[in-house]
Amino acid sequence: MTATTMHVCPWAAGVPAGTPTTPIQITITSFGYNHGPAPTADITVDARRLHIPTDRPGMSRRTGRSAKIRRTILVTPGARELVHHAAAGALDLMVITGRRVTIAAGCATGRHASVVLAREIGRLIRADDITVRVEHRDIDKPALLSSREGGA
Repeated sequence: MTATTMHVCPWAAGVPAGTPTTPIQITITSFGYNHGPAPTADITVDARRLHIPTDRPGMSRRTGRSAKIRRTILVTPGARELVHHAAAGALDLMVITGRRVTIAAGCATGRHASVVLAREIGRLIRADDITVRVEHRDIDKPALLSSREGGA
């Protein structure tokens, strides 16, 4: 379900405050780089460097929908900044271009960090009265790890 809304973004460069924009849709897709290429998007966020607590018992079976996974990932230095920058960038792009904006958030498996970031970006954008669709492309796929990731 994708909805549209009118949005005014007062901090958008070159757009006067109070200037209405065209109806917009924002879609955020989480994905795993190990399951294929990133989806086509206006903004792509790479979350592979964020801490994923899969080394703790029972954590690898959880996904980014888990409160424990969410808390652990969001305390990783830089995680909240990634969320804020992606949300602000999407809102700015939406106002400047007047078109649909897509965001892709990726981690190695598409089950943990990318899910948390996609959900948090969506939450932040919704707080600005924008309706957002969040999709999780690889959340139900097995955790295919490359030797480089070593469990992340």
